[in-house]
Amino acid sequence: MIVEDGRLVGQVTVADVARGPLQSGTLGYRVAGHATRRSVATAAAAAMVRTAFDEAGLHRLEAGTLPHDTASQRVPARTGSQRFGYAPRYLRIAGERRDHVLFQLLDEPGMR
Repeated sequence: MIVEDGRLVGQVTVADVARGPLQSGTLGYRVAGHATRRSVATAAAAAMVRTAFDEAGLHRLEAGTLPHDTASQRVPARTGSQRFGYAPRYLRIAGERRDHVLFQLLDEPGMR
């Protein structure tokens, strides 16, 4: 949960964790409208990245955003992620398949 001034303003998660040789997960985040553009999601995502790599032993995190959502794209970019792809009709949102821009972050020297 992302808490600001004692109020819940969002959440950050690592889901779809794959163990074994992959050691990967999907980073997700959302923030209430009134809490956007203040680096709240970026700070929470950065903390989750450290936890995923340092404590959970993951090697790779992936995140996806809607192509027009430049604010959401700044979160993975600011945590060191690199854009690596574009996925047409990737995820169903509000009953409709939506394209996504894909980002990844590897836990390797110089990558974060």
